[in-house]
Amino acid sequence: MRVALGAALVALLSSCAPKPSAFTPDLIGSWQGTISIEARKLSILVHFLPDGTARMDILSADSAGADSNTMSFPLKDVAFRPPRVDFALSAGSDLAVFRGEMTGARIQGSFEQAGHRGTFSLAKSGVSARIGPAQSGINVVLRTATGDLHGSLLLPASAGAVPVVLIVAAAEGMDRNGNVPAAQAMNDCLLLYAADLAARGIASLRYDQRGVGASAPALKPGESLLFSTLVDDAASWLTNLKRDKRFDRVAVVGYGQGTLVAMAAAARVGVDAVVLISGPGEPADALMKRQLSGEPNGLRDAAFRVIDRLKAGKEVAGIPPSLSALFGRAEQPYLISKFRYDPQAEIAKLTVPVLVVQGTSDLELGAEEAELLHKANPRSFLDLIRGMNHVLRMVSSDNQANVASYNNPNLPISAELVQVTAEFLRLSLGLPLQGAVVTP
Repeated sequence: MRVALGAALVALLSSCAPKPSAFTPDLIGSWQGTISIEARKLSILVHFLPDGTARMDILSADSAGADSNTMSFPLKDVAFRPPRVDFALSAGSDLAVFRGEMTGARIQGSFEQAGHRGTFSLAKSGVSARIGPAQSGINVVLRTATGDLHGSLLLPASAGAVPVVLIVAAAEGMDRNGNVPAAQAMNDCLLLYAADLAARGIASLRYDQRGVGASAPALKPGESLLFSTLVDDAASWLTNLKRDKRFDRVAVVGYGQGTLVAMAAAARVGVDAVVLISGPGEPADALMKRQLSGEPNGLRDAAFRVIDRLKAGKEVAGIPPSLSALFGRAEQPYLISKFRYDPQAEIAKLTVPVLVVQGTSDLELGAEEAELLHKANPRSFLDLIRGMNHVLRMVSSDNQANVASYNNPNLPISAELVQVTAEFLRLSLGLPLQGAVVTP
């Protein structure tokens, strides 16, 4: 039932549909919600972009049996005449027409597909009120043999060539802005970070990795993603940036699990500087074992046996249901590929300036992970930001507030993070400093 919602879609647009008008700031952004038809639901994310285009991400389905793989489709015939918001979605020769009305931060309405009628509801989330249309970036495309990858290039208001950083998000379902729609974690941490870098004269390119957001079609249904493919993609983005005459220096910023991708790609292509934010220092197999060590003995031991087999490069059949989410058929090739990379070995390869940053209020990774990376490359700089959590917000010791920040895009990110990384980059790239810089 993917986009067809269980029906053949043959709807026709009304001949009197209004012409699209320019998007206003209250429409621009990401809207999360559901499509409902015949007692079935799909979770969706609709993006109205500053350039006047829009797309819909189909995120998941309910227990009615639909496929839950994320897919992304461009929207057409978008007409915005407040309060009316109308658009159409085309999948091959099929067409669905949506007609809605915006009230504050909600859009509700109906849609029709070949005589089948349903409803949809959207709530605005995932785009910070701090980010205006000019600060989200222009869409760029990396064409690969297996599909197109989409990213956002954000340029500072500077004349002449400027430095640029490639921002690599975590691979596990995270989009270019640092959001994980499937987990309803919409906080825009990487979008805000990119905007703050632009204010300091540093361009950036952040992108949806294959299988995520606008790059979802680059991972075909049923195809297993390899970690090495993510490294290949990042290396290709870096190669393109190095050839672009608008940029005089190229660096890479890895975030979360994306730090390992960033290091491996940087070692292959060669960059001028590397920044690693909130990333693991342990190999992925060792980290998984540590995270599973508190499980009941039977489950823990079974998981450890699977991890050891995958580490040896061998897939495992007969995974118990309790472990299928971690070690399913589609996940095993990815893990085998990922287990071949050791963060400490990768950082040791780097001869350019490296900054390792970690927040002390990170619920996912402790400061010891950053210290492992720093120890593996003693030439690196290490900065532990007291009170910063995994989504780059400054939080108190209250875990509830910490978790709540994962879905609040209007909380500012750590000013210290922006200051330290921006000045590290400016120093490493041979630019005039604007303030204090971290010391080894």
